[in-house]
Amino acid sequence: MKTKSFVISMLVILALCVAAISCNKDTSTTPTDPDNTEIPNSPTDCIDPEDAITVNLRNDGGSVTILDYPITINTANNFESSNENYTFVSIGELSGIGCITSIPQSGWSNQVAVIPGNGYVFKYEESNEAIGSYIVKYARLYVVRYLESAVNGGILGAEIKYQDNWNWYGTPIVSTSIITDITSTSAVCGGNVTSDGGTTVTDRGVCWSIIEEPTINDNHELSGSGLGDYTIQMTNLIPGTRYYVRAYAKNDFGIRYGEQNTFVTISEPIDYSKIVLNELNGDTKFIEIYNMGDLELSLEGMYITKDGNEEDIKWTGDATHIVPAHGYLVLYSIDTQADHPELGDNMFFNSGLSAKKTIRIALYMADGTERDVFTRGSTGEWGQTISNVAPQSYARTPDGGDWKLADPTPGRANPWYGEPIPQE
Repeated sequence: MKTKSFVISMLVILALCVAAISCNKDTSTTPTDPDNTEIPNSPTDCIDPEDAITVNLRNDGGSVTILDYPITINTANNFESSNENYTFVSIGELSGIGCITSIPQSGWSNQVAVIPGNGYVFKYEESNEAIGSYIVKYARLYVVRYLESAVNGGILGAEIKYQDNWNWYGTPIVSTSIITDITSTSAVCGGNVTSDGGTTVTDRGVCWSIIEEPTINDNHELSGSGLGDYTIQMTNLIPGTRYYVRAYAKNDFGIRYGEQNTFVTISEPIDYSKIVLNELNGDTKFIEIYNMGDLELSLEGMYITKDGNEEDIKWTGDATHIVPAHGYLVLYSIDTQADHPELGDNMFFNSGLSAKKTIRIALYMADGTERDVFTRGSTGEWGQTISNVAPQSYARTPDGGDWKLADPTPGRANPWYGEPIPQE
């Protein structure tokens, strides 16, 4: 009888132990979910991500920047954000930041209680209906412990871990490719979707407009779905017109746009007769080109020679050299490049420019036809005048008229005074 009682007692103890172990496991690995946030079961041992950052955040001042915005712990020991675009959600008790493996669908708030052992997700969300843009991205946090006062045991804040660049971006990541095969009415562009943001990319494509920051509310063309490179052809474009282009990608979180690129369609035909030399200065050493026409024009392929040597090209235009309608393009001598650090290398001609020597500056069209020329001998008025008065320029009267001596006005309309100076 004694043996039977002993066995029964052992079985009861074993059952209680099993029940206790089961309860402890549920408590430690299954976070509370008061807001039905669809949190998966948490593993008992979570590995911290390599880029997790540990900081002490006090509740009497100070902040930490997450997703480019500071968050704080207030005196009530709540995580707090004063910006309505930034919200938190607690996902309950976890064993580490690595246990946060999904994004809650509800329960977001500008304040949430700071509790040791709990995990949190921090969200930045911005919507702009006017341009059809929606951006959302996330960071994950974990509260390690309270910071307590050594004097009275009061809570001073908390030690937290966070990961700012968590691989849950919400909207996809897409870049805009370069623009190629430009004609008068068409061009080719595309994009590259490198991240789907955590959910399938359903639409991707390119949008374009004559107004900056185009969206899918403007001209756009689809090119499939998912990750990777793609291209489309933009058609029915207007000749001689500047367009702005952005790739885009869409998933369940919304739409994200790539960087903006721009191009100008080819005019039919390009009216090079509207491009003239407009001002020359031998002191600050610049050559100014003027567009007399009503459309912006590309100088791609045009070139400049100096002193009658047609084989010695001093400057050649490229696709970035766009002259606005009734606007100016100013090129400087390579001798003055140190004075203009804001300019790219393609804004300098490979020569000096003297005010007291024989000079012949010739502007050619891309096909080699001479478009405009300026010529003066060594005894011309330019050299004689500059030796006696403030440095001046040879400057053109409106619409490619006579040359006169005038005050320098690079990039602006020339003053029109003085007697015409005949070329030699």
